[in-house]
Amino acid sequence: MAPKKRFEFEGMMAPTFAPFNEDGSLNVSVIKRYAQLLHDGGIKGVFINGSMGEGASLTTEERMEVAEAWAKCGDMVGCIVVQVGGASLKDAQILARHAESLNVSAIASLPHLYDKPTTVADLVDYCGEVASAAPNTPFLYYHIPSKTGVNIPMDDFLEAGASAIPTLAGLKFTSLEVEGEGVRCLSAAEGVMTILTGFEKSLTLSRKLKFPGAINGVFNLMPLEAGRLFCLAGLPEDSTCCVPKEEREEQIQCLQTKLNTPWEIVIETCGHFSISGTKYFMNTLTGIDVGPARKPHMPLSAVEVKAIKAAMKKNGFVSCSEKCRKRSESGCVKENCRRRAESICSQ
Repeated sequence: MAPKKRFEFEGMMAPTFAPFNEDGSLNVSVIKRYAQLLHDGGIKGVFINGSMGEGASLTTEERMEVAEAWAKCGDMVGCIVVQVGGASLKDAQILARHAESLNVSAIASLPHLYDKPTTVADLVDYCGEVASAAPNTPFLYYHIPSKTGVNIPMDDFLEAGASAIPTLAGLKFTSLEVEGEGVRCLSAAEGVMTILTGFEKSLTLSRKLKFPGAINGVFNLMPLEAGRLFCLAGLPEDSTCCVPKEEREEQIQCLQTKLNTPWEIVIETCGHFSISGTKYFMNTLTGIDVGPARKPHMPLSAVEVKAIKAAMKKNGFVSCSEKCRKRSESGCVKENCRRRAESICSQ
């Protein structure tokens, strides 16, 4: 019998945005509606205070406030993972203890971002210090080498950490090395670790490789389309699914392209992955106003906003307000804007 996993999760988890008012202050009042949007879209969990959630731009007190607001929505969002890293070790431990007091599903942490670990032993030691502050809560390491510059082999880390860190339960694997390093992580430490992939563009591949779940930013925007892709791409070759195999592959490719498009538009327009750009998509498509991004993220210029609007229209994205207006004009019952435009491929 295979050993029991230390943290069980299957499905889609949304890395949530930090909601701000226009003056840059926190706006946690929007989180209940935000949670309802994710619930309605079939999202099974949230990953808070990570990269998308601007955790590094929040004070320790603000990160606690965000965690508390999401914890109150646990019945809607299910699994709650609180990212506690990106600060000093002492602050990470304070955040870990606080998260455990909220009875969240798991905590996660980045490595130390200034004195970066250079060996497996260094990383295991640091993660052990963070995890020790929440001894009854599963711990996930947040692997995002493109941001942290820490590119230690994750399968080696899991093997070493499994015995050294009692609560080590897996990874948020935000790397494109899914077929090699990622697959090795699935079987590391006797397979007790839960590995959740982090890049949208590898969602199809990760599902075909039997990763149990994913933490993708686009789940905030298009959970219905993402859910269909998640299910179709995870089917075995001999599945008796009502969608014929040939048609299934065509739908998978179409959906994957659609999910890639928002971030491609942002990168093409801004020259980089802009949190301000992703928040613009969120605000426009869902009707959930998560506000602007905090500096050091720069606000979108008028030229960038115009370019993103044009690209959205060209690619068939319909704003929440426009969809509601069209429904109202056609005499249909007006849905709440949370049931926003579904930019989904023909089924």
